Amino acid sequence: MTAKKNTTTESKTLEESTSNEKVSKKQPKQVVYVGPTIPGVIKTNTIFNNGIDERVAERIMIQPELGGLLIDINNLSDAQRQIALKKGAYYSLYSKVKNSLKEE
Repeated sequence: MTAKKNTTTESKTLEESTSNEKVSKKQPKQVVYVGPTIPGVIKTNTIFNNGIDERVAERIMIQPELGGLLIDINNLSDAQRQIALKKGAYYSLYSKVKNSLKEE
């Protein structure tokens, strides 16, 4: 009986993941950049609908924390609040990127 329950659970999980994949393919994910403006690369609050620009992708290879500032648009208010209050993970990443711009 235990084997049947596991099989049923596995089938449901597979069906759920398959249906979730279909939904995500139909609805493009929107991300927004909440970091400081990087001249020639990206501006604050730039929204991407279907992936990011090549310039941004190249910069992320050099500076991985930049990728943490490309967030789901639904998290925008939380990220802006953390940056304004100078607390939290988004602020930490924001500071690292901003400080690296001073060094350039």
